[in-house]
Amino acid sequence: MEIAVIGAGIGGLAAGVRLAHAGHSVVVFEAADAPGGKCGRVERDGFAWDSGPSLLTMPWVLRDLFEQTGAPLEDELELLRVEPVTRYHFADGSRLDLSADLPQAMEALEAWSPGAGADWIRFLGICGQMWRASVPFLTGPPPWPPRRPSPSGAPPDPRDLLRVRPWWTLRGLAAATVRDPRLRMIIERFATYAGADPRRAPAALAVAGYVEHAFGAWHPRGGL
Repeated sequence: MEIAVIGAGIGGLAAGVRLAHAGHSVVVFEAADAPGGKCGRVERDGFAWDSGPSLLTMPWVLRDLFEQTGAPLEDELELLRVEPVTRYHFADGSRLDLSADLPQAMEALEAWSPGAGADWIRFLGICGQMWRASVPFLTGPPPWPPRRPSPSGAPPDPRDLLRVRPWWTLRGLAAATVRDPRLRMIIERFATYAGADPRRAPAALAVAGYVEHAFGAWHPRGGL
């Protein structure tokens, strides 16, 4: 079959590779000068910067893509663990380095703001529920219609989607789970990082916090 893929972003390239590996004739069309989509690159004076996403947080998705299409990921990319994941500076002069390692993150949070570690654990518990409810839609075929068995053998329950708190905003979730206003700002960056307004962005964006702790943060050598 002859197939055209519109857009040479990560999704378009991955779709094209999978389709070509399955034996189809594939052409990928891209309006920009180079592939990559949001994963742009700026070069100046011998230096290069990622102009879009700066972290890879689910390396197993890439690993599956490479393995399913004929080459181990490690043959093509060197992934470097980013530690700490983020460094936050606040107007009051305080600073927080947040590690992907949860015990280290808890220790840093408690030293920075007593009680913040417990609040962060409560927040991550909600994020984990969101992740488990949404991951079938993010990483595999939609578990629909409901009569289709899930991997556990039980049909998916549409009520599980309520765990993503569809009527909540990210700011509302932050206000309901953590007390330190600076920690709320950290949660809200999951929206601003994506160019969204935390006052209007869905609470589901909070899964990024869970993903960073569960799978770590990585950067391919040479940039995204």
